Amino acid sequence: MVGSGLIELIIGLILIYFLFSLLTSGVNEVAEHFLHRRAKYLESGIVDLLGPWAARFFGHPLVQALHPEQGRPTRIPPPGAPRPNPPKFGPSYIPSRTFSMTLLSLVADPSTQLKADIPAHTRGDTLQIQLVSDLGFPAKGQFTARIGSELFHVASAGANLWFATAAVGGTAPSEHKAGAEVVGVRSDPPSSNDLLADLNRNLDSVPDEKLRESLRTFLTNANQDLEKWTTDLEEWFD
Repeated sequence: MVGSGLIELIIGLILIYFLFSLLTSGVNEVAEHFLHRRAKYLESGIVDLLGPWAARFFGHPLVQALHPEQGRPTRIPPPGAPRPNPPKFGPSYIPSRTFSMTLLSLVADPSTQLKADIPAHTRGDTLQIQLVSDLGFPAKGQFTARIGSELFHVASAGANLWFATAAVGGTAPSEHKAGAEVVGVRSDPPSSNDLLADLNRNLDSVPDEKLRESLRTFLTNANQDLEKWTTDLEEWFD
């Protein structure tokens, strides 16, 4: 009988501790819902790692997709409805793979916009296009770029100035305003070698010295292996 009483006591204690842990976890999750402590600590850590690039990191679509508006499931808006306001707080958790892929995107595929308006033009016109870019748009040889729905065949390019031939369809004139996004067009999806070349070319232009030297060190230690570089970034983030 003594042994059975002891067993009942142990089972009772286990049940009490289990229920208490559930209650504590519930209270903690309720507090987290209002205080957003995990999101704030994560944001602070990202700022320490990325410096001035932290804002661009959190604005990247891969990161924005990690949380719905205000922590609730997002409803599909009807056609023509305005876009909802951006979330007030960042995600409370970012997978290491998302971190490495976002950082690779920021370095290898920098954001580029028009610095000045492109006046009205038609197919075949040769235009001078002024750009502004976070890291400098790839400017090697001849290539094709897209602004809005229009393609431009770039014949010569410097860091911030192109000479390009318009390829608009039909005869209606087209024009573009300053601030429009400029996107490079590849004939095929980028290979690892393409991304590696873009990464090497743009690393020197990363604005934060600590981040720039860290990324260069990882690339050197990876022996120019892109997959090893992303793996090292994931371990660094974890």
